[in-house]
Amino acid sequence: MNLLAELKRRKVFRVGAAYAVAAWALAQVADLVLENTAAPDWVMQSILLVLALGFPIALILAWAFEVTPDGVHRTLSTDHDGGSVRLSTGDAVLIVLMIAMIGIAGYQLVLMPHDAATVDKGTTPGPADVAIRLSESIRPTPDDGATSIAVLAFENMSPDPDNAYFAEGIAEEILNLLAGVEALSVASRTSAFSFKGKDTPVPEIARALDVRYVLEGSVRRAGDQVRVTAQLIDAGTDRHLWSETFDRKLDDVFAIQDEIAGAIGEALEVELLGSTGQVVKAESIDPDVYDRFLEARDLLRQRTGEAMREANRMLIEVVEAEPEFARAHVVLGEAYLLNRQDGRGIPLVPESVARSQARLHAETARRLNPELSGIDLILGFLEFRGNDNVAAFDHYSRAMALEPDEPRPYHWRGWQLCGNGLIDRGVADLSRALELDPKNPNVFLLMATCLLGGDNPQAARVLSKKGLELGAESVAAGILVRAELALGNREAAIELIQGMLEGSITPERAEFLRQVIRSLDPDAPQDAERTNEQPPDPDWALQLALNRYDEYLEALAGTPLFAVNPGVWSVRHSAMRRDPRFPALMEKIGAFDLWRELGPPADCRVDGDGFTCGHGHEPVDFRP
Repeated sequence: MNLLAELKRRKVFRVGAAYAVAAWALAQVADLVLENTAAPDWVMQSILLVLALGFPIALILAWAFEVTPDGVHRTLSTDHDGGSVRLSTGDAVLIVLMIAMIGIAGYQLVLMPHDAATVDKGTTPGPADVAIRLSESIRPTPDDGATSIAVLAFENMSPDPDNAYFAEGIAEEILNLLAGVEALSVASRTSAFSFKGKDTPVPEIARALDVRYVLEGSVRRAGDQVRVTAQLIDAGTDRHLWSETFDRKLDDVFAIQDEIAGAIGEALEVELLGSTGQVVKAESIDPDVYDRFLEARDLLRQRTGEAMREANRMLIEVVEAEPEFARAHVVLGEAYLLNRQDGRGIPLVPESVARSQARLHAETARRLNPELSGIDLILGFLEFRGNDNVAAFDHYSRAMALEPDEPRPYHWRGWQLCGNGLIDRGVADLSRALELDPKNPNVFLLMATCLLGGDNPQAARVLSKKGLELGAESVAAGILVRAELALGNREAAIELIQGMLEGSITPERAEFLRQVIRSLDPDAPQDAERTNEQPPDPDWALQLALNRYDEYLEALAGTPLFAVNPGVWSVRHSAMRRDPRFPALMEKIGAFDLWRELGPPADCRVDGDGFTCGHGHEPVDFRP
């Protein structure tokens, strides 16, 4: 008997098609429902597994039984002798192949892992592979979120819109208070506050930040009266666990912070204990001084010369009025570290003054409260600037130990490690920073730069575009140019540079970029605006990408450096690293001491009392 005819008679094909359509529809509905209820991934995987296993069962039942007006009966054979259907060898092979195909498809859909580990490390990943690795690498590790929380920027409900800094400041103070609790994992301020002004549903915010609970609220301030409204939401159910409004005088703002933190602790059944075993409580200082502190901190983050000058002035007033206020000393130390230029291109204070003041306030804060991780961030950066890489590494590591959920120590140490050639370790630190702060464009761009040094320009391109999406346009464009050059895409690099020329840049910078275009495309028309009246303002990272090694090494040899661009560690630049000037440069910035502590890069070898480089190495894997 012909097997295919018998399968058709017994309606096996019809049942299979109907089952597939019904299963697909059920999977779509389940996916929609589970996504909006923040259900864990294993629920959907279990549904898909059941549907996949049910398919062969449905086919077997269709073969064995038929539905008649008299009910369900076993299907009778059509063999002339009334016996069972006899399968030929070919038919048997066909059935075995069908079962095998069903099994393989089910395994691939449901059971096979789809993370970066499934990509063969022996092959060169294409753009699609890189995008998959990116999405899997930076996505926070799934967590049941039992004690994870995000504090969103509080809405300013005051009549005066200029009080927005106060509303955000109160939210940040509560965030800092909760971050000091050992039993809580708190999303970073940068990422949590990135949702300010956006009408994003709480479950979506929670998924983006990998938290279970979200605190949102508002602040209304009028004179010395303050109204703070806060509500704690379980993102898994989108249900309010707790909500309250506080009407107090400004003097009681610290008590409000403690009460909100206490209510959260009760709702989540978490003790508000810090690393020292003490109950975490808000600091209490003069309310007017505290208000100036919040405003100065907000100005500092604007990163303009005028705003930072005013922030410095206000912070000095704060520490003079409240000399025991440790966090104010930390913020003032960070302000001196930044020491950005004013509108005339002049630093706010001389560099030597900035460093000494930053260290002074960090040391003062350490005497007052040695458990503040910001102290070691300041001291670590100062040691890094002073080319003491070992001391810098130790400070960054201590900051991580003091505040494991603070992204900046991973951010800064990752950059240090990449610049010193320890690309794989640096990428691991930056990956952790991305997990903790997934909305920070600077971390994406630092990771992209490190991966150019690790010979993964595909991933660097994807990360740069992510940084571009998050608003870091000028820096991202430069890294994208270098990624395209590393991939051999000169036309794409020229197009990007032309876009940079259309932006707001100095004449010196524009002349340099036009020179780069002419070097990449000798047939490009001579620009009428070309001028030699002012020397070009070179981008040394781009000079490196263009393989201009002499210019690069000579320029850096005469420059007071504390780091080199991680791009120097690309396999493409092995010849440059064999130049004796390169190890001399690395010794100058203190890399040798760090290598003696942690081991040298794969590209470098011990050579007497020093090291030589340029021996070649394997490209760095994208995954953390």
